[in-house]
Amino acid sequence: MRINKMLCLVLCAMLLLAAIPCAFGEEESAEGTRRMRLGKSFYSVEIDDDFVLGEMTEEDIADDQIGYYVNDATGLDFDLYQFAKDDLDDQASRYVLEEAMEYDNVIEVRPNEQVNDIDYAMYRTVEEFDGMAYETLNYILDDGDEFIELVFWTENEADVAEVETIIASLQLGGLKEIQLGLSPFSLYVPDDFQEGGLTAEDEDGDLMSYYYSDQTLLDFDVYQFSKEGLPENLPDYVEQEASEYDVINELVKLGDINGEPAGWYRTVEESEDGEYDTLTYILDAGNDYVEVVFWLDGFTAEAEADYIIHNLVDSRLYDEDDNGGAEASEAQPSDN
Repeated sequence: MRINKMLCLVLCAMLLLAAIPCAFGEEESAEGTRRMRLGKSFYSVEIDDDFVLGEMTEEDIADDQIGYYVNDATGLDFDLYQFAKDDLDDQASRYVLEEAMEYDNVIEVRPNEQVNDIDYAMYRTVEEFDGMAYETLNYILDDGDEFIELVFWTENEADVAEVETIIASLQLGGLKEIQLGLSPFSLYVPDDFQEGGLTAEDEDGDLMSYYYSDQTLLDFDVYQFSKEGLPENLPDYVEQEASEYDVINELVKLGDINGEPAGWYRTVEESEDGEYDTLTYILDAGNDYVEVVFWLDGFTAEAEADYIIHNLVDSRLYDEDDNGGAEASEAQPSDN
């Protein structure tokens, strides 16, 4: 069951008002703005609340575009790309030179820039769209095996000033570990995820926790429940649970997540605020089953869910050594 995210945001806002606003030195969003994570990376920027997600064409998606944001109040809009380096130069400072060379009207190239201790490259050029000429400001960030690219379409100096403000807000987050109920399993998730409140009905059931982030639309539930009365064999149980749904778009009765046996299925479920694709992973915790249900809201949700579930850790893989210490297994958070 998906909890209404707006309700959680309201409850958290009430708690924040009662708290001292200096926890861990994190900056609060200015009034009328929100912080947005860039794709499935740990980068985020502060943008005006008036920015909304626009429509993308199949051609945009095929070109590795993962978001298009438009602000009707100011007229500024921007594209967000995330793409594998593959055969590209793996340094942003050099890749920016290659990309800029594809354009005839390059105004400037700055391959070695930095803001808030984050390295980035940028170039400015002129592009046409629907018969109009725009100055585009292109910012490229290194994200391990991938690049993140922001392309701002500007018409005037006010737009350029707004872009500079957005880039000045760039931050790089990290990971934190969350326990999956009372089980030996845990996940490493982006540190902007937080635990939402549960209703009395939730607490009486098998829902152990609900996690959401105000920087992304993806959220997920964690369930833990006894095997009593259920098939003891993981593939049999996965098949039984999936059979309860009319529509199953994917079913894996026995797969592997970081060396851990797991089953999963994809279906469509209803919540208070609409219909969503969900992706449910089921793990065997001995006498219990553990489920992680991802609500795939947003264009990058599936990639985010895939990243999170592959940061699964099983504490049972940590063996006690002869000196009473813990010998760690190879299960570690995956590189972003």
